[in-house]
Amino acid sequence: PLRSHGLDSVVNSAERYSDRYTPIRESPNWDIRFTMIQVCLPFLHISTNVIIRVFCVLTQKDGSKSVSAKKTAKESISESNKDGIAYQCLLKNELLGAGIEDMKEHTEERKIFLPLESKNLFRYRVRESDSLNEPTSPYSLSPVSSKSQKLLRSPRKTARKISKIPFKVLDAPELQDDFYLNLVDWSTTNILSVGLGTCVYLWSACTSQVTRLCDLSADGDSVTSVSWAERGHLVAVGTHRGLVQVWDVAANKRLTTLEGHTARVGALAWNSDTLSSGSRDRHILQRDVRGPPHQSERRLVGHRQEVCGLKWSPDNQHLASGGNDNRLFVWNSSSTTPVQTYTEHLAAVKAIAWSPHHHGLLASGGGTADRCIRFWNTLTGQPMQCVDTGSQVCNLSWSKHASELVSTHGYSQNQILVWKYPSLVQVAKLTGHSYRVLYLAMSPDGESIVTGAGDETLRFWNVFSKTRSQKEAKSALNLFSIVDVVFESHLWVVYKAMNAEKLNKLSSQVRIGGKGTARRKKKVVHRTATTDDKKLQNSLKKLTVNPIPGIEEVNMIKDDGTVIHFNNPKVQASLAANTFAITGQAESKRIADMVPGILSQLRAENFSHLKQLANVQSVGTDLANTTIEEDDDEVPDLVENFDEVAKADTN
Repeated sequence: PLRSHGLDSVVNSAERYSDRYTPIRESPNWDIRFTMIQVCLPFLHISTNVIIRVFCVLTQKDGSKSVSAKKTAKESISESNKDGIAYQCLLKNELLGAGIEDMKEHTEERKIFLPLESKNLFRYRVRESDSLNEPTSPYSLSPVSSKSQKLLRSPRKTARKISKIPFKVLDAPELQDDFYLNLVDWSTTNILSVGLGTCVYLWSACTSQVTRLCDLSADGDSVTSVSWAERGHLVAVGTHRGLVQVWDVAANKRLTTLEGHTARVGALAWNSDTLSSGSRDRHILQRDVRGPPHQSERRLVGHRQEVCGLKWSPDNQHLASGGNDNRLFVWNSSSTTPVQTYTEHLAAVKAIAWSPHHHGLLASGGGTADRCIRFWNTLTGQPMQCVDTGSQVCNLSWSKHASELVSTHGYSQNQILVWKYPSLVQVAKLTGHSYRVLYLAMSPDGESIVTGAGDETLRFWNVFSKTRSQKEAKSALNLFSIVDVVFESHLWVVYKAMNAEKLNKLSSQVRIGGKGTARRKKKVVHRTATTDDKKLQNSLKKLTVNPIPGIEEVNMIKDDGTVIHFNNPKVQASLAANTFAITGQAESKRIADMVPGILSQLRAENFSHLKQLANVQSVGTDLANTTIEEDDDEVPDLVENFDEVAKADTN
């Protein structure tokens, strides 16, 4: 007969288990649970404070007073406090076994994803944390683990500094104070176009030269918008009478005039050779500028009031439009009806920007009654984050190098803000304009921005930094910092900021010719200058240098005013490695003796260029000789004036 077991026998038996034991949950991952405390704001300070106090009790020895116990959670774990972030990572390592070795990854906002838990009901095991149970070396004098030691030794991220004063200010008379216009744009060829009254002016960022492109005063019209084509050779000009003119900048010639709007054109956007224009007549027209405009015209109807914002997505598949009807539309390239409609804004939507870093991410800003920057996932049509800026949002632009956003504002603070996405932390706040900052454009290198306002000034700001790929390539053969090639048949090499000490040190490390070694059975003597050093030639071959034919002379200017002159040298260059090799007989000359020979070979346009350089140099010398008390908040003087070009043309 079967014998039944009593309750005591079941309890006392510690070795007998059922093969169908199913737990109600899996053992938790405390590292992720601790990180998720930051998401739940109401419990942030309580939970972290408790953990800090527990940690302080565990680490306190011999009844000594702990300094860490006196710190509050707000002081130690604040995002703006780097010591607090390091302290938080240290707690994770020691209490939860997180295994954090570098603090850089934990200074950025990160999304938290829970791992997929096992759904197998017939297998159960307790998760083991190797890093938490890692034995400490008996020879270590540190009270913390090896990973925490690496964490404390990891370098800090350098603090980012953004200048709060513009590095250049241009006077822009007749720059209209109108929220619905777009009068400033920066081309990929580094030329700034500005609409001032009835004229469009071009300012070259390379030479600081100002030219007038067109004047609409004869037609009784005025400029309401400007926009550069992607390649930078064409610029579109929208007018108050509803016309759109397309100009060839190199030829200074108007190619075509597009009609179709019955009111002013305040927004323009290029998509390859297709030009989109938004007007006060509530319509959007898309036309191919290469052929007859009526054959390729597409009319997009949806807005109930003036269209004041247009932007194409980075993949050129979707067009975002904002209007004075507080609506934001997204159109595709094959439909005449909007594929998505957003109505959350409470004021006019002029500021529109597509993210180049997140596919389908669109940012938009509202006017005075809204004051919000909203983010949209156009792939799903769902709204994302929203931030109240406290003032009218006039323009938005994404950084080309990082996931950051710059916004310009009007009533009531007239400021420029830099945001980090997706945390929406405010990186910088720039002020200086006395009117609404209505216009914004970014430089082609993505480092600087220009802002325009009703105070009739254009201000240039250094906001973003270079990427690593854009940094100058280093070469063992490059002894100088900057090499400029000037004139057609001359290679005039200018070395800036030459350090004599550094030059002598580097020159002493370069061996030319060679003395031979004990391995050589026969000492080789090279008779030609081009094969004077095998190591040098091999190095040049690895750098894939190419000869530059037709070079008559090379001149290198030194700090003391003397010139190292090469007559009919052999010049090889590798632009990718930033390396130039010059072979020939050199002689020293004075720069004053070189000038007459150079001037006799220049053309008329080169003389005008030299004249501009001389004027800039004289202005810089006068400013350097003037003793001014240093002040970080001082705004630079106006250095160019668009009005001077207009006066010169009339005379």
